[in-house]
Amino acid sequence: MGKIIFSTKQDIFVKEINIKNVSNIFFDNNLLYGLNVYSNIDKLDKGLTAIIKTHLNQYYKTILEISKKLNTNLINEDQIIKYLNNNQELKKQYQMVFEDEIEIVKQYAPNIVESWVYYKKFNEGDKNEYP
Repeated sequence: MGKIIFSTKQDIFVKEINIKNVSNIFFDNNLLYGLNVYSNIDKLDKGLTAIIKTHLNQYYKTILEISKKLNTNLINEDQIIKYLNNNQELKKQYQMVFEDEIEIVKQYAPNIVESWVYYKKFNEGDKNEYP
């Protein structure tokens, strides 16, 4: 029985007999996120290929739309630091946890703590770097 698989590259597909990347049959450009189409069918029916191509392209378009929405709503590290610096009570709670958790690291490897960019930004927020 023939298979058509739309997925990221996974070793299980490569290990299967005659599974090959056939993305170029269904898509005109390279796909993002490592997505590809794999199949073990040697000759695809032209009519069926056209139908599958239409569905896969719509599916891929939906994936890109969802991804775009997710990316526009992501919260980054600087936003978290700014939030904590604007909520002093919450920031104090985190400072106590951080100080307790990294005490040993500071004692034996202070250079490691010095290399933590966002930890520094978190602490520098007290100096009004993040209003």
